[in-house]
Amino acid sequence: MRLDLSKDKINLDALFVKQQKIDFDNGDSLLKIAINMPDINFLDIEIYETSINRLINKTHKYQLSNLKIIQVDAHTKDNNFDSFQLFLSGPWYKKKYHKLRLVQTAFLDLLSKTIIHNGKIHIATDWVRYVTTMMNALKNHLHFKNTQNDPIYSLRPGHRPITKFERRSHRPGHDVLDLIFKNEK
Repeated sequence: MRLDLSKDKINLDALFVKQQKIDFDNGDSLLKIAINMPDINFLDIEIYETSINRLINKTHKYQLSNLKIIQVDAHTKDNNFDSFQLFLSGPWYKKKYHKLRLVQTAFLDLLSKTIIHNGKIHIATDWVRYVTTMMNALKNHLHFKNTQNDPIYSLRPGHRPITKFERRSHRPGHDVLDLIFKNEK
């Protein structure tokens, strides 16, 4: 079933009964996680119609009931998600585009309201300058605490699959670093 989001409102509580995770990417990594964690519900927010159709087909192929896909600008009520995952997002490496980077104070303020107390933010990137910026933004935010000793990066958890971008980046100087912080709000 497809919703016309210009007319319909989404009630996330009606979509899912249990805990929720949210993901923005082409859906491949989330699909693998949803297959391996059938007791947890996932929401994939996509922009591109082709990614949506491909992911819907794979969801049907694997008969997944714990993965929902929407094409929308996401807004949600406070304390609605237990985690947020961002794997290898665009680093916007040119200085004039740094303002487009997702992990900044204003976005972290929004996440601190959206993620439950002790919920986690899990970010992975292969861009050293961007990971340093993200680490600083997270460790300087009032509500987030590193699950490791500052400023130590986390090891890749076994549940995080290697993304297609990560496979492409396996070359010298492009190690993938994981940041896992918890919301102490």
